[in-house]
Amino acid sequence: MPIVLCAVLSVFAVAAHEAIRARNLGRPVRHLAWMSVTLGLLCLAVPPYWYGQAMTFHFMIDEQCPALGGGAFVDYHETAFPLSGVLECTERTIQLVPSWVNPVVS
Repeated sequence: MPIVLCAVLSVFAVAAHEAIRARNLGRPVRHLAWMSVTLGLLCLAVPPYWYGQAMTFHFMIDEQCPALGGGAFVDYHETAFPLSGVLECTERTIQLVPSWVNPVVS
């Protein structure tokens, strides 16, 4: 995630630099509106993603199955894109990421 965030921020920095340069040269800056919309949407998407990552982080993952009523621990799978944390227990499979963070996994 940090690499993706750095890449996106670098693109925004370059676009902002080009927009300022175009404004100083008297050219239209139509892409500045798209850049601001994109940045706004990114700012709306990042906090739920970080919350979802926080929900998948557990120090002792093997102790989560009995605590959540799933029986004994079998396996744990985690992916970053799409954000998913699947805890496989003997009695059931538990999705640690809330469905409002990633509707694909629900």
